Amino acid sequence: MIRNLKLIIIIFLLLPIYGCDYYMVSFEDVSKEPPYSIIVNMTFKTKCDLYIDGYNLDSNPGKTIQVYSIKSPPLARNRYVLSRDKLPKGTLIMPIAVKRCTDCFLDLKPRIEVEVTSEALKQKYNLPIYIDGSTLVENWGHNGETFQVNTTNFE
Repeated sequence: MIRNLKLIIIIFLLLPIYGCDYYMVSFEDVSKEPPYSIIVNMTFKTKCDLYIDGYNLDSNPGKTIQVYSIKSPPLARNRYVLSRDKLPKGTLIMPIAVKRCTDCFLDLKPRIEVEVTSEALKQKYNLPIYIDGSTLVENWGHNGETFQVNTTNFE
């Protein structure tokens, strides 16, 4: 009886998580707020090969890419990913906006997306390009800590 009750409680708690999709959340622009404002218009150079995925974010994904996302391995394989290209080592990117999730209540730390631009990518990728905040930044410098770029991926 207690074992079944524990199982029911676990299922009840996991159901909301199961239905949440990474891209079906809302973000607010925090580009002008410290500590996020520090990276806007800085230039970062990739230290390793990364990947740029093309996504369709509709609930019933079509064949049209709506946004691109720069990723480091391991890479997602799901119905939203419509294309994947290698972003070579040495590619320069520049953050132009920083966005924080407003309804990611179950995350242990703020979910940050950084919109970037790159002269090398403008011709082929003419839609918004995002990179996960933790892929670019190791430590944002909250609470008096020092801002630190993710040196695994960037210099």
